[in-house]
Amino acid sequence: MRVVEPGEGQPQEPQREPWELEVLEAIPAPAKRKTKGMPTKRTPERAVAVIKALRNGGTMESAAGYAGISRMTLWEWKRDVPALALLMEQAETFAEQSLVDDIRTAGRTTWQASAFLLERRWAKRWARRDKTDVTIETKRYAKQLADKYGLDEAEIIARAEELVAAAQSLPKD
Repeated sequence: MRVVEPGEGQPQEPQREPWELEVLEAIPAPAKRKTKGMPTKRTPERAVAVIKALRNGGTMESAAGYAGISRMTLWEWKRDVPALALLMEQAETFAEQSLVDDIRTAGRTTWQASAFLLERRWAKRWARRDKTDVTIETKRYAKQLADKYGLDEAEIIARAEELVAAAQSLPKD
């Protein structure tokens, strides 16, 4: 006769990641309701789904959808449960760092990945400074202003050209 060990033959609880355990601690299981009405959506399972989506790089809106709740409900949870708000912030930071790590890894073999990171992280020093030509319909606007306010159209155009020249002479960032 075989001895049955405690818990043997029962379904096993899935292995949880450390961050999932933190979420489960932050959001206790809902208490039994004494009144009739809609049950709460603030469950540990939904909170885990939110954090999972954020850790994978999702937005707040997509995390809410993934958990089956509205964006407003998620913002209420964030407001009402400080521990969950902190976990959400940590999840977003985790996702960001994971993506930066991916870019750095790709940068070992592809210089464009490193350039991409430099351009965005330190934009003032590394962003591309492609010249963009902007054509303003100065004459049309000058005529509209002259007609509306009784001004000289030629003087408006001359002043606009002075302003553009002054702006172009400013030092670049």
